[in-house]
Amino acid sequence: MKPMLKKDFFSAIENLLKAGFQPRFYTVNSGRIGLITFTDKNGTKQVEQVYSCTSLAANTFGKRFTTWLEEIFQKHNEEKVADSGFEVGSRVWDKLMYTLRTISEIRAGGGAGAG
Repeated sequence: MKPMLKKDFFSAIENLLKAGFQPRFYTVNSGRIGLITFTDKNGTKQVEQVYSCTSLAANTFGKRFTTWLEEIFQKHNEEKVADSGFEVGSRVWDKLMYTLRTISEIRAGGGAGAG
């Protein structure tokens, strides 16, 4: 099997994220097979193979697809923060402390830091 092209991988993962799924990337058989997995709305685990390769190329492919997935997640989280309207200096209600807080930073994971 030829490895999934970067644009196809990005498209597949972005579509899953937009649909509300949480895709994960796994390797099996000592890294020679790469898989995307997610659980659909019916609770059924779905699996899609993105590559299979020789043991010599396994490390390279595993790193490549892991890096791509991290890049997609970063972009997705940045879009979620931008769409939320939160920005540094915004005031938000802290439900746990029953107080208003000012957002002091937007963390890399897409969460808002209050402080």
